[in-house]
Amino acid sequence: MGLSTQHHTSRFLTHDEVQALPDGTAVRITWSGGNGPWTYRIKRHRNTAYVVLSNGKHLQSITFVGAERFHTRVSLVDSPTSTRDTCHDKR
Repeated sequence: MGLSTQHHTSRFLTHDEVQALPDGTAVRITWSGGNGPWTYRIKRHRNTAYVVLSNGKHLQSITFVGAERFHTRVSLVDSPTSTRDTCHDKR
């Protein structure tokens, strides 16, 4: 899928930083259960940041965000245009 070749920042975002991201921002997420990292695009709905799941129809809230081992870890992808084919939003 090419996910391991994507460039991303090494700093994990806080919950407030994730909620402030604009629609369409590319992010890499390792979910709190350890699944990932996966590349997604932010989708804003009712003033809250979500990601679009692989089926393209369901929004997933981004919760329990932090940098600790069991937190959902979110970082920005450096070049959003390079992630178009690997994002789970099926753009």
